[in-house]
Amino acid sequence: MFKLYGLNALTTAHQEMYIDLFTRGLAEEIKIWKEGGKMDEILKQNLIEAGIEESDFGVLFNSITKTGDDVDRIGPTSIDDAKVSASLRSYIKKYMRQAVIMPDVGTNAQATLGFQKGTIIGEMARVATQYQPFMLAMSKLLYRRFANGNFGKNNANRHKMAHFMG
Repeated sequence: MFKLYGLNALTTAHQEMYIDLFTRGLAEEIKIWKEGGKMDEILKQNLIEAGIEESDFGVLFNSITKTGDDVDRIGPTSIDDAKVSASLRSYIKKYMRQAVIMPDVGTNAQATLGFQKGTIIGEMARVATQYQPFMLAMSKLLYRRFANGNFGKNNANRHKMAHFMG
């Protein structure tokens, strides 16, 4: 059904857009850090939590490459240090899945009430609930962010988001 509606292509386009913006933005923030400026605190903290220590930021800076569209970017494939590359790949995957909601297998099973795929009742449940996994995945994502307190630079954002959990 998603191929018929073009949703797979739209999801892929959004994922590519996220990668484009993130790799470009990371290069800009690392350049600010290298020049002694103040890089975005949330990005810095999230990179550290992902296993990329501030001492590794020099590796990121040395991995900045100018791509065919004449833009500086940092991607996992341009990093020689295997640990930093794996950590950045994991970081990108985590936040891409949050930016472009794609329900996991467990969420899909919850939404289809656990009926087996390929059976008559399983296919009926899948068609009837085909969009519900996205809402459920978004709810789970917002709950995790609420529980962990990652709402931006101040607690006013937490107050704004609290109505999602009520």
